[in-house]
Amino acid sequence: MACVPLGPDAGQARSLRWRHRALAASSKGWTLQGNEVAAAPRVLIVEDDLELRRVVAYALMDEGISCAETANGQEALETLCQYTAEGKRPDCVVLDIVMEGGVDGWQVLESIRSNPLWADLPVVLLTGKATLPAEVARAERLRAKHLAKTARFVDELIKTLKELLARGET
Repeated sequence: MACVPLGPDAGQARSLRWRHRALAASSKGWTLQGNEVAAAPRVLIVEDDLELRRVVAYALMDEGISCAETANGQEALETLCQYTAEGKRPDCVVLDIVMEGGVDGWQVLESIRSNPLWADLPVVLLTGKATLPAEVARAERLRAKHLAKTARFVDELIKTLKELLARGET
């Protein structure tokens, strides 16, 4: 399957880069340089809530994980395409299920699983609403972890990501 972004903005070039908090901050934000970043695990965070996305990104960066962020499913698929073409595929995706912008988390997950370039990519699904047994079963069928956005979910997310990365499920 080809790597084809969806939607009206498909194909627009964007400047993408992994961010790593352990490095010195510049006036333009966190930048990637050197071997330390090259060896750091990379996680793509797909969350439409900017504040929550940043909380997750900074928590992961504090754990030595490089992060890239997108605000919706469309951007996530485009970012995956671009990073894959550059040889910088993420090691894992943290994916909100309910997002604005037309492409929800389930559609992104289905696209990931149907693309041979990403089919083995670990995905952690996040949901802010009550988890239904059917959603958990769907996540399991699509080989994704499923976490609820509870008061302590960031700690659980970090633990889950560390387990996935330690198992080599990247």
